[in-house]
Amino acid sequence: MNESRVIPPPTILNASAQVAQHLRGMIVRGELPLGTKLPTELELAESFGVSRATVREALRTLGAQNMIRTTRGAHGGSQVAAPSLGSMTEVLQSNLALLLEADDVTLSDFLEARQTLEVPAVRLAAENRSDADLARLEETLVEDAGALSTGDQFELHRDFHATILDACGNRLLALATQPIFVVLQTRVARSRASPDFQASITRDHHAIADAVREGDPDRAAREMEQHLNLLRSHYERIWEPSTREPPRSP
Repeated sequence: MNESRVIPPPTILNASAQVAQHLRGMIVRGELPLGTKLPTELELAESFGVSRATVREALRTLGAQNMIRTTRGAHGGSQVAAPSLGSMTEVLQSNLALLLEADDVTLSDFLEARQTLEVPAVRLAAENRSDADLARLEETLVEDAGALSTGDQFELHRDFHATILDACGNRLLALATQPIFVVLQTRVARSRASPDFQASITRDHHAIADAVREGDPDRAAREMEQHLNLLRSHYERIWEPSTREPPRSP
């Protein structure tokens, strides 16, 4: 005898979320091209059969997602905006941080995703790097890790990886990887990072930079993979747990 299957009810969006979803779909499909000025709040409210407050909330949502830009004044209004890599990175970073805080993704998930993205990125960087990229990369290298504060060292480490991502020439790889790296950095207990940990990062960065400088993608990928494997054990040791309060017992 076949058992009946429980089908969960669909999520019912409120009115402002429905308006935002509809406008977002039109933007994504190209029905509202870049630079298109949207109708006024009153016109949108009449078109959707909702209040102006509902439309205003929908536009605020789209503005937070950098899909539209709204200006005030007699000649103001909302128009479809071109999302920048910087703004999209910020949105992804915020959402990833929320997922991590909610324990929907784990440290292992982050590290695996980073390795999957950053190893191919450094391979491309070795193939595509410019003289300007190499100059920037050189500025991020530390000769004596012990001569800098922990904060300064972490900033240079961040800049090193950001430069690799820029040098790879693939903006989508940079967009996907940078938020992961930033969120990982915000949850590391820097005060617990040992001098040996900092020194090992310095050595790895020099080895990776040498391979990129010499235009050796295979070696660059191998060095990056070894570097990220090394980081895994250190991250697990100095990782700060979620600040979310555990659920109370009934």
